[in-house]
Amino acid sequence: IPEKEWQAFIPSEPKKGQQQEVPVSFALRLFRFHLDPCRGVTEGTAFTNSKSDAGRLTLTVDEATPERLVLRLEGKADLKQAGKDEPSIYQPSLLGLLVYDRTSKSFTRFDLLALGTASGLPRDANGVVMEKGPYPLGIAFELVVRPTAAEHLHPRGARDYPASYLEPKESR
Repeated sequence: IPEKEWQAFIPSEPKKGQQQEVPVSFALRLFRFHLDPCRGVTEGTAFTNSKSDAGRLTLTVDEATPERLVLRLEGKADLKQAGKDEPSIYQPSLLGLLVYDRTSKSFTRFDLLALGTASGLPRDANGVVMEKGPYPLGIAFELVVRPTAAEHLHPRGARDYPASYLEPKESR
């Protein structure tokens, strides 16, 4: 997450219960590149045409002390893209817990779970659906504090489309 983006997660004067939307660029990156059921099975790019209205993500301040902020990220996504024989669909609910250390000015926890129903994915190299019918799917994210060599790999979107990955824009 680019610095200016994660800084936008932090309210200037946080109060318990305060809510705000996540930056559009964060939502677009998540919808287009990270909520892709194919990532664990293939190198697909199922939802790269998603727009920010494909879901809604809200941050709520659960705790605000001089030492730390605890934020809850909640939302839903409705991701769809046309396919060769049927559309690709993933409709997860999202729940996350973010902990920000106000002294070190860094996140110490960033856990996010997307849990929902997928269909029309994954596809093989010819675009044929490998799994017929809807199935439950969960995708989990966590903050990596001390990454291993393997965890230094850039996400596919950053390799294939670096500008549109790091600074995604709403397409017209």
